[in-house]
Amino acid sequence: MFAILNENLSRKFRLIYLAFALLIALAFDFFFWDVQVFGLGFCLFVSLYTLGFTLITFLSKQLHQPKALWLLLPIFIFSLDILLLNNEFVTGLVPLLVAILLLVYPFLLTLRNPEKMKFDFLRLKFLANFSKAFGKFRQMFNDLDFAHKDKNNDLYKKILVGVLVSVPILFVFLALFLSADPVFADKVHNLFDFNIEPTIVIRIFRTIFIASALAGFFYVLIDTIHEIKYRKEKSLKIDKTISAVVLTLINVLFASFVIIQLQYLFGSTSFMVNNNINFADYARQGFFQLAWVIVLASIILIIFYKSASDHGSHVLLKLLKIFLILQVAVIAMSALKRMNLYQDAYGFTTMRLYVEWFIYFCMAILTFTAVSLSIDFEFRKFFNVTVVLGIAALCVVSSINVDRMIASKNVDRFLNENKEIDMYYLSELSTDALPEVLKVNTPFILDKVKNSDTSGGVNPFYDAKDTIINKWKEEYKNESWKEFNFSVDKLWKLQN
Repeated sequence: MFAILNENLSRKFRLIYLAFALLIALAFDFFFWDVQVFGLGFCLFVSLYTLGFTLITFLSKQLHQPKALWLLLPIFIFSLDILLLNNEFVTGLVPLLVAILLLVYPFLLTLRNPEKMKFDFLRLKFLANFSKAFGKFRQMFNDLDFAHKDKNNDLYKKILVGVLVSVPILFVFLALFLSADPVFADKVHNLFDFNIEPTIVIRIFRTIFIASALAGFFYVLIDTIHEIKYRKEKSLKIDKTISAVVLTLINVLFASFVIIQLQYLFGSTSFMVNNNINFADYARQGFFQLAWVIVLASIILIIFYKSASDHGSHVLLKLLKIFLILQVAVIAMSALKRMNLYQDAYGFTTMRLYVEWFIYFCMAILTFTAVSLSIDFEFRKFFNVTVVLGIAALCVVSSINVDRMIASKNVDRFLNENKEIDMYYLSELSTDALPEVLKVNTPFILDKVKNSDTSGGVNPFYDAKDTIINKWKEEYKNESWKEFNFSVDKLWKLQN
């Protein structure tokens, strides 16, 4: 094992990180150049990055936070989802989540904590340390100057002088030879006659940029400056009387709204029909009520929770916060009821299902907040646990085959409950829905199938199953092994 206390070996380890940054930049170019969709190549790149960095960090004894290894779990779950599934959430949002985690993971893994301070996500200087990467370029160039301590330094200098003196002499003789012999001139011309594609130049500069940025980032991580440093900051202190007045008035407003609108909030189908309330408006209003209430109430609760955690609180204030949470939960449940009514009337879509899951998540967080307030749970721990729960929730959502679930519910409504089905919407789903679309093999009654042809002609999805499959085959093509995806592969394995 290398002894990194030795200055020379420490430089060697820095060069290893520098070489790894170049390797990742080259791998990025190889796995992502001219790739239309993410697939197997994405998974291999993520594996190379995480496992390679972890191994180098372990060997160089820079692994200071073993708990950060838990981040490998969501990283690999997200990567596996990209390999298995093909829906919009996975192809659109998951790569961004992975990119963020690929920066956070090495940041936390190498984070020093010499003073054994309590870990707090809120006080970590992520952006501050990232910005220091640009200041490490000089150190990188110094590490690359292999000759500055070499015993043969004078020899290298003499060789360089000899090359510089030879260049003009060689050009003179080359010009004479070119003029003397046209055959030689033609050979030389053909030797240097090559076209440089603009894309090659772009790829070279992109690789250099990525390698430099990553190397600077790695150099910051292995520097002694990369440690937990909590500067004493003045947290907002809210007067208890002011807090009590504000929370009381907010609770009165919420209570008035809930009591007066109780029938509307939990209205049944007959209630909406009798009052001429449109299902779509009812559901949308419920969702936006939830969104605004959650956002505004959460901001208020966080402010008061943080102030109480740092400066103390009164039991009355605690009760007012819990009462506010309970009322927000009532409105959340009303929005959930609205969304269920909307789905029952018009079928299921990914957005409607995501909204429903979001409501469940909000209710779970609200419950956790109420419990935390009741037991005087430290705000630092509350926030850390909330971040972990958020990452876990994203892992669960990304791993669910949502498109197949949507297609299954809608096809089941059509085949077993004699309800309307929107075949055009099914065609807009990804290949994840293929097994459910294959079930639609019965002749359609046109008035039973939602007509997506706005011109008033014959429904173009009368032969729905074959039409959707052909549409997908035009849209999804595994032209490279780097784009391989199991969901798309099932489509191309179908026998026509």
